Amino acid sequence: MWKDSVAGWVKNGIINCAKLEEQLNTGTYSIDEYSRFTIFEPKKRDIVSTRFKDRVFQRSLCDTYLTKQITKSFIYDNGACLEDKGTEFARRRIIAHMQKFYRKHGRNGYVLKCDITNYFGSTPHSVVKDKVKMLCDDKWAYLELCRIIDSFWNARQSRCWNGFGFAGDTTVSACSVKRYRSRAKRAKAN
Repeated sequence: MWKDSVAGWVKNGIINCAKLEEQLNTGTYSIDEYSRFTIFEPKKRDIVSTRFKDRVFQRSLCDTYLTKQITKSFIYDNGACLEDKGTEFARRRIIAHMQKFYRKHGRNGYVLKCDITNYFGSTPHSVVKDKVKMLCDDKWAYLELCRIIDSFWNARQSRCWNGFGFAGDTTVSACSVKRYRSRAKRAKAN
């Protein structure tokens, strides 16, 4: 473990998990302030990072309530943050797509490589919450998800204003935003 916050949590993992469970059961759990910093490699980016305690809760929320329901609507090739998928899966899929293209068109084609500017920061909260509500059948889980999404709105804590934007390092943002963006990917694929 290379981060002090993670090492500190794991060192006292049982106690920290019990404390988090008690806070959730008593309704005293609150989302800590986000950490903000700037990185400069490979390009300058402002980072908004979730505290590890909140990451543990969000991961549990997604694994228990959201992932199975939300990922049913993803295109097959979406492998980010999904069990039994990932970098190797994505590599195999791009090779398969390139081979299929080559068989059909030969070398007459191109590859578009791009980076979506402000991917998480430009996502509207209201649209994401509406999309997730259609798939999440547990009221408590949905309300917790909304509380997490709304926590990104506080301009004092992050660079997200007017109901747009997510901290990109959270499981909730990955799950929720991918659900929102998945339809656009499917439309472009067809």
